[in-house]
Amino acid sequence: MIFTASYFCPQNHHGKLISISRSNPKQFTRIPKLQFFSPSKDLLAWWKKSAQTDTDWENYQDRFFAQIDNDWVRISHWLDKDHSKGDITLLCWEKPGEYCHRNDVGDIIAARLPEFFGGKDVPHSFIEKQVLACNKKGLPVRCNRITYTKEQCDLFDGGFTLYRLWLGKKELCLDTETGTRNILGQLLNPTYSTKWFEGYGLGSQELELIGHRSFKK
Repeated sequence: MIFTASYFCPQNHHGKLISISRSNPKQFTRIPKLQFFSPSKDLLAWWKKSAQTDTDWENYQDRFFAQIDNDWVRISHWLDKDHSKGDITLLCWEKPGEYCHRNDVGDIIAARLPEFFGGKDVPHSFIEKQVLACNKKGLPVRCNRITYTKEQCDLFDGGFTLYRLWLGKKELCLDTETGTRNILGQLLNPTYSTKWFEGYGLGSQELELIGHRSFKK
């Protein structure tokens, strides 16, 4: 999925981080940059000198979209790439809710790639927090989100999302958010019997890893 966020809101950062601003904060100087999504030097200078009213912002957007049109060949080439292999977040300076060109970039992506646009300034999901908690506990857990559109599955009018979960090299499930959260909760605080865990293919080594020593079948 593709997200947009501020550099200074790490709770809204997902996957690979990419800059779409003209300059970067010091801690982000080494991340990749999509220059064709950055406002021009002249446009940015004009905006900083303006009164930054709603009317000024509308003028800014007109000029920014004209810039996008002029560089559409490169932008279209990037949009046509395979974006199904993991999350990325396009970053710039402004805080959520403020005037920012990343909102316009998000609108472009949402219009062209609705199935891959995760949203603007979207915080980590509860699942991502659980995965991070597992990693801090020493559990090699990773999770991928797979979103199916209405066109890909006629059974769900609005599309739906599943989560593929691994513990090390062992795939545990391809499940809904509720099911995945349940499994992650058990990895963090095991209360079910070993038989329940064995149903997911976990052996004695995995059970010992998650601290599931005291439960009987």
